[in-house]
Amino acid sequence: MSLVVTMQRVTPSDASHPHCPVCGYDRAGIASDSPCPECGAEGFSGLLVVHGTARIRGDLGLIALICLSALMLFVFGTSAVMRIGNATTITTSNGRLLPNYVNPPPDVGDWIFIAVLAAVVAISLCRLLRRRRFGAGVLRTNPIVWTFHPRGIDIASDGSRRLIPRHAIKRIECRDSLFGSVSQFVLVVKTLSVPLGSTPVLYVEGPKETRRGMLRKMREQYPE
Repeated sequence: MSLVVTMQRVTPSDASHPHCPVCGYDRAGIASDSPCPECGAEGFSGLLVVHGTARIRGDLGLIALICLSALMLFVFGTSAVMRIGNATTITTSNGRLLPNYVNPPPDVGDWIFIAVLAAVVAISLCRLLRRRRFGAGVLRTNPIVWTFHPRGIDIASDGSRRLIPRHAIKRIECRDSLFGSVSQFVLVVKTLSVPLGSTPVLYVEGPKETRRGMLRKMREQYPE
């Protein structure tokens, strides 16, 4: 199943979000401006909350396998075809016959290796097309939540939370993937303001208009 990416401003009357977006605690009956009794996350009245995933898996692994196998198939296949018709032996200057170790004709082992590469490409392509046909997306595990507070961006992922202070954030960048309808949102921080590795990226999947709308709302909160 594809991860559903949502982006909303949560208000006290928003019944579609009765759970804490950080830890999932049921907030039914709790005022939106009150902290979560489970994890202590601040209330979410009027705050921008963005749900996504922290890493890309799934389809990209298949695509990488297809590209690598296809490249190897092209190289070895071309080499085998060009060696068809070569002699198994060569004649030296003194008339002696020696085995042709440099450009021998393709043997059974060469054709088996090429057939295996072709099978890997074909099977991987079929799996990729089947996943696309049934709506499987690129995004998988490791959900992540960005909550835009006035004092900074609260990042919750893998059971941990950290706040990137507002003064440490330079801008928010968006990079579109070459494989599928996926965008990578990146917090660009000021030098030495935030420890290395403290700003995980956020991957989102969906129509381009939705992803661009998400970027606009983020930059409204933190204009460059």
